[in-house]
Amino acid sequence: MRRLIVLGAGGHAKVLIDALLHMKRDVSGLSIPALCKGDPQILGLKIIGDDAELKKLGPSRIELVNGVGAKARRGDPGTLLRRRVFEGFRADGFSFCSVLGRGVTLASDFAMGEGSQVLSGAVIQPGVFLGDNIVINTAASIDHDCRIEAHAVISPGAVLCGNVTVGEGAFVGAGAVILPGVTIGQGAVVAAGATVRKSVGVNESYIA
Repeated sequence: MRRLIVLGAGGHAKVLIDALLHMKRDVSGLSIPALCKGDPQILGLKIIGDDAELKKLGPSRIELVNGVGAKARRGDPGTLLRRRVFEGFRADGFSFCSVLGRGVTLASDFAMGEGSQVLSGAVIQPGVFLGDNIVINTAASIDHDCRIEAHAVISPGAVLCGNVTVGEGAFVGAGAVILPGVTIGQGAVVAAGATVRKSVGVNESYIA
């Protein structure tokens, strides 16, 4: 079995490590990508090495977990760094482990892409599609027939009602509610606590 290494050393990485331990996965250590900065002291795990060291070990010997977090900023959905780290290592032949947190509720018929993360208390209902490298964060609720494209992040406590589409690299803030049938465009940002009644365009921000 390949060694499992978490990329990143911030709060999101800490949450993922806890989830992986709950999944009975043996985490070998951490690696801080060249694009990132972070505190290496997380749950007693050691630093394995930088990007060059991981590439030296090679994709046949290790599997990765994308522990790089996302924080939306003005003009930046906050998902770009996660995407760059994921795509950079994928281009070098590495694969990413998907993560399921404690107490996740999963329907029997949903699709989940490579490296996707569904964290503690989240609910995924029937007919949901989750793309590669997405995050469904703590206690988020994704109702029936929603589609969440690659690299999108759904923050803690957010609610997506039925038939919602979230575009590639979009960011939905904590506690936001997306009403049925709404589309959140590629790279869009929905503010924390917002109630979204109409579709949000590509790279737009929604605050109300």
